[in-house]
Amino acid sequence: MLPKISIIMPVYNSESTIEETIASLKQQTFSNIEIICVNDGSTDKSRDILEKNALNDDRIKIINQVNSGPAAARNAALKVASGEYLMFCDSDDTYEPNMCKRMLETIEQEHVDLVMCDTKINVTSKNLRTRYASRLDYNKLNMFGKIRLDNENRQNVRVTLWNKIFKKEIVDKNNITFPILYTTEDDAFTLIYITLIENAYGLNEQLYNYNVRGDSLTDTALHKDSKNMMDIFHSLYFVFEYLHTRNILQKNIIWLLFVLNKCMYMKLNIAGKDKYREIFELTKNILKFVSTDTISNTSYKLLIYIKQDDYKKYNSFIKNQGAETPAQKLFSLKNFGNKKVLKILGIGFSFDRG
Repeated sequence: MLPKISIIMPVYNSESTIEETIASLKQQTFSNIEIICVNDGSTDKSRDILEKNALNDDRIKIINQVNSGPAAARNAALKVASGEYLMFCDSDDTYEPNMCKRMLETIEQEHVDLVMCDTKINVTSKNLRTRYASRLDYNKLNMFGKIRLDNENRQNVRVTLWNKIFKKEIVDKNNITFPILYTTEDDAFTLIYITLIENAYGLNEQLYNYNVRGDSLTDTALHKDSKNMMDIFHSLYFVFEYLHTRNILQKNIIWLLFVLNKCMYMKLNIAGKDKYREIFELTKNILKFVSTDTISNTSYKLLIYIKQDDYKKYNSFIKNQGAETPAQKLFSLKNFGNKKVLKILGIGFSFDRG
């Protein structure tokens, strides 16, 4: 009998956590699952732990690959996944025992194409809780019950993979994959998926246990010296290009420009002045898929200046902190770390771990 759910998990040097993670998946009250573990070139004992568990449970399938990052690992798993539904797990987190059961029941009983559950967040230290306060808020479920995915609701969907169940038929039919990046590749996957469906469901139950340890790929990428800190722009390019080639970008352009503008401001705040030009060029590359008229009809001044290739106005606007009106002052770069601003904008977008 084919499994009902394929659970995909990239694994890289996770020897200290993987045993607990695997145990939580093996102990699911709904047992008709397969657990696809992609060993991404681990140099510790992760592979040995996976193989030991696979000996006692034929639902565990192991793919070994040269270290290529989480996106390549997930793409490899997608090729062999045989379940009707897809779920994801990180190798340092755990599922509640009834997570698969409740997610499956909900997606089938509510007749929707996506279900999202709430998350229990476990932080190993007070320092980490303070450091990642906005990110932790972002990982909490913010939409409940049956949801019609209009422009506003799509832009508010949290892009995390691990608190969702997806229909594999939709993924396969539309050839949805992960861009080969080390962070924010899951943003692209989720954004593309939600453009192709009309409804979802927010399940008000904490079924996923998210453990914050401060040593993940995205934690590292948040530092302004990180080579991966600009991955979000490459991820969004992947989304815009995908939708453009399928002639469905224009119908989604309102909420996607909101997402792009939000991410650009966030990176401007984190990156520092030496990265302003790079952000300008990366955003300009994304905007080549969008008409000048479309952008001119928005209130996103920085996007307008970028589309016009006017770095001088863009740079001047940033230096003046965008404070042309009281509202713009609130949302200026200077105040971008302000909790009130973060809450209003739903910031935390690319703070998910790779």
